[in-house]
Amino acid sequence: MIFVIRTYTKKINRAILKEPKIYFYDVGLVIDEGARLENFVALSLLKHMKYLYDTRGENRTLAYLRTKDSREVDFALVHDDALEEIIEVKTSDTQPSQSLRYFGEKQKVPMIQLVKNMPHRELLSNDIRIVRIKEYLEELAM
Repeated sequence: MIFVIRTYTKKINRAILKEPKIYFYDVGLVIDEGARLENFVALSLLKHMKYLYDTRGENRTLAYLRTKDSREVDFALVHDDALEEIIEVKTSDTQPSQSLRYFGEKQKVPMIQLVKNMPHRELLSNDIRIVRIKEYLEELAM
C-alpha cells in the first residue's frame, strides 16, 4: 500500500536519524491536492527508477533532501550513490524554489521544478528548469 523514500546522504548514521517520507501506491488515497500531486510524481519517478534497473541494470534510487533547518527538496534522483538531479513539485508556483536553488548550488546538480498549472511549456530561471509535470514525465518514457 505504501512505499518509503529516505533522505539522500552518504553517512549511514544520518540516514537513520532522518525520518522517511511515506507515499501511497494508490494516489486516490491522498485527499490534499498538493500532497496528491507530490505522491503522483513520487510514484512516477519510482516506477521509472525500477524500469531503468529492470531493463538496464542501473543502480538507481529515489530520495529527498532535507537540512536541520528544514530546507527541503521533494526528490533527489540518485545513480550509483551519486546525486544526479533534484526535483521540486509545485501545483502552480513558477517562482524558483529557494530550497531547490540552495541544494542545486551546493551539490552542483541539475535543478528541476515541476509545475502542474503552468501557462508556458518550460522556463529557465537561473539554472533552474521549470517545466510542466506532463512534459517532464513524458520525457522519462523515452
